[in-house]
Amino acid sequence: MDSATASSALPWEHDIHELYADKEAWQEDVHLEFKKSQSKLSDDLWETYSAFANTEGGIIILGVKDNGTVQGVENVPQQMKNLTTSLNNIEKVSCNVSLAPGMVETIELDGKHLIVIRVPKAAPSQKPVYINGNMAKTYFRQNESDILCRGEMLQQMFRDRSRESATGRLVPYTTWACIDKASWQGYKNRMQSFRPGHAWLELEDKELLEKLGGYTFDEATKQEGLTLAGLLMFGTDDAIRKFFPNYQVNFYEYDGREQQDMNRRWADRIYPDGTWAGNLYQFFFRVLPRLTESLKRPFEMNPDLSAKGETLAHKAVREAFANAIVHADYLGDGGIIIRKYPERLVLINPGTLLVAKDRLLRGGSSVCRNINLQNMFLCMGMVEKTGSGVDTILKGWLEECLLPPQVNEEHYPAQVVWELPFIGIIPQAEADKLKAQVGQKRFRGLSLPKQQILLVVYAKKTASHQDIRELLPMIHPSDLTKWLGELEAVGCLQSEGKTRAKVYSLPAREMAHLGGEMAHLGGEMAHLGGE
Repeated sequence: MDSATASSALPWEHDIHELYADKEAWQEDVHLEFKKSQSKLSDDLWETYSAFANTEGGIIILGVKDNGTVQGVENVPQQMKNLTTSLNNIEKVSCNVSLAPGMVETIELDGKHLIVIRVPKAAPSQKPVYINGNMAKTYFRQNESDILCRGEMLQQMFRDRSRESATGRLVPYTTWACIDKASWQGYKNRMQSFRPGHAWLELEDKELLEKLGGYTFDEATKQEGLTLAGLLMFGTDDAIRKFFPNYQVNFYEYDGREQQDMNRRWADRIYPDGTWAGNLYQFFFRVLPRLTESLKRPFEMNPDLSAKGETLAHKAVREAFANAIVHADYLGDGGIIIRKYPERLVLINPGTLLVAKDRLLRGGSSVCRNINLQNMFLCMGMVEKTGSGVDTILKGWLEECLLPPQVNEEHYPAQVVWELPFIGIIPQAEADKLKAQVGQKRFRGLSLPKQQILLVVYAKKTASHQDIRELLPMIHPSDLTKWLGELEAVGCLQSEGKTRAKVYSLPAREMAHLGGEMAHLGGEMAHLGGE
């Protein structure tokens, strides 16, 4: 199995010499910052440190001008001492996230000495990372700028740093009467279908809901009632509105005609309008069929929408939708918004990513904001096991040869936005030809990014570094350069030109040609046999 996915660099892990050699990568961006710091540490260094730690992480390089010109730093030992002292001084920075060996180092570039500070994304328990002993000096990164956090963003960080899931907390003065009976019965039916004979299904309703994390007893107050997860998942519309008046779930469908008709805002909308219990259970099963109806369906869906017989693409859509629900911050601003366009799905949930975006897109790495909601979806088979959800999303889109999903964070309000394009890289039949040319086993052994690179090159016949980047923007330029070289080294690609001017294509394969002739001959033999 190819290990390139596991070794792809996170924002703070890139090799400086490789970045410098790649002129496209050697410029300030959301993950890279230059500081002159020739004779002393730049004052604004700490604003960037806070911003990187509170956002997606990054690299600060001392001894480089804003335009990327390397000038070096003077008196390196003294500057390193001052830097280390400040990093470990909570009056300067509230949390030193660069403690691991090699995170702060000196290097030589063009004969000049530089200081490199690698800043990983802070864990939720470490945020907010602020400077000068003043929480008002908390920053986040946006493009190449360090921006002060406002009150709501700070509150978001404090909610995320709590070890207790917000949706596991008791909602005071709630009772079983707050539960929508049809939703609860529907859930039990689905759980029975997915897990027949499960011991929990023998429990009384309140005990089962407690096992699922939807009902609790508070020892401190001696009160019992629904958790936030239980209320949101199964509650009546009135009960949810009473306790959470800002609760929002919306689905919008667009068919393109609204672009020509100013009075037409959307083709259809699903939202809690008083005609149905506006809880998460009802919302999920009302919207899910609408999201998957335009996908290829070479099977008949079971009445309970279970996973049997589904393609990876259908699982990917279901996983992405459930992902937006279980990772939402229901105490933050905004709500869950699902938009379906002819060419893409957009899924928005309030909150932030709890792991670095790059690590998330590797798959197999996830921190769930609402473990109680996740457990409820797991028990009825609507999500994959913990940590594999993003893998399911990425592989589902790759199987259909679609442009890969993208995920981004927005601020004010804090939102996570997933985009799943319906735009194909190449037709499935062409993808099958590619896999035959590379070799089915060999293709499956490549990492997902490398498979996507091959699809793009095959689709375009010849492709430059920039051509591939335009279709696969989630791949860092230096990672792309490395992976292209590795694909060429093992014979999956060939190139013409030098450095950035290289143009890549698939090598001609006599065996592939021969295989096509053999298949044709086999068809003729079968035809003769029939005669």
